[in-house]
Amino acid sequence: MESLLAAGRTAKKLLLAAGSSVLIAITAWAELPQPMPTDSNNYVVYLADGLYDPLTPNPNPQITNCDPATNLCDGDYFQKEILGRTEEEIVAAEQQAKDYFNSRFGIDVDDPANAGRLVFRMFQIDPRVNYHVIFASGKRVPGEGWPVYYGGWIIMVVDPKGIDLGGDFAGAHTGFGGMFIFGENVLDTTSGQKDGIRYSKPPKEHDRIVIHYQSPEPPFVPRPGPLGVGESAIMFKLELSSNAFGSGLARGRGEIIPRENGLIKMDIVSVLSFPGLGESPPVMK
Repeated sequence: MESLLAAGRTAKKLLLAAGSSVLIAITAWAELPQPMPTDSNNYVVYLADGLYDPLTPNPNPQITNCDPATNLCDGDYFQKEILGRTEEEIVAAEQQAKDYFNSRFGIDVDDPANAGRLVFRMFQIDPRVNYHVIFASGKRVPGEGWPVYYGGWIIMVVDPKGIDLGGDFAGAHTGFGGMFIFGENVLDTTSGQKDGIRYSKPPKEHDRIVIHYQSPEPPFVPRPGPLGVGESAIMFKLELSSNAFGSGLARGRGEIIPRENGLIKMDIVSVLSFPGLGESPPVMK
């Protein structure tokens, strides 16, 4: 009997050891960088799934003037704290955005004839939208994802008749609600959350990936949605450039879903592919 009990105790220890080894092996496998697809170069996938009241102030007091209709806030915090730009560098980056909009689309935001027809502003997407990376080929992304800071400059067409374009799209027309954007995404690769709160502090330069983006063509004009601001569902496409991934394209779909008690639910998915196609836009500091 004693020998049977001893054998049982030994078997139990072996099973526990085996179980621990399997658990360690699974954990180690999960921590490996996600494999790169064999039929392409690089992929990154963003998701935005925030649920919040857009009429309440942003919890970060440095992020101000958030528009509840567009989820766009002032871009000062993004430019200075996230990208670390000086005032002179911000002015230079803004001029690059203006030059791009003018050369590609024939839109001169400083032309007095466009006053009242366009809105041009520096912006940051409200962090409560909760943009985050859920997959990056060749990278190890934690389960909670990497926070994505999203900002730059935007043109919004507010003329009910729309505007005629020039540049590479001479003869084309963009209607009311059309948007053109130019700027950067900053991926914080340190963690998905800090002290349980996303975006608690800017990522350090060596802990981030910067991806430049720009509108490549006249935009899709959103159809009127349940919020009454043309935000029901939109499709978007952007040209990309990154020192980490190379040149590429972003394609995505976004929707704002009203919920009870004044809350809104974000539903945005964006797939970034970096096949190295076409001319690469500049990677900006």
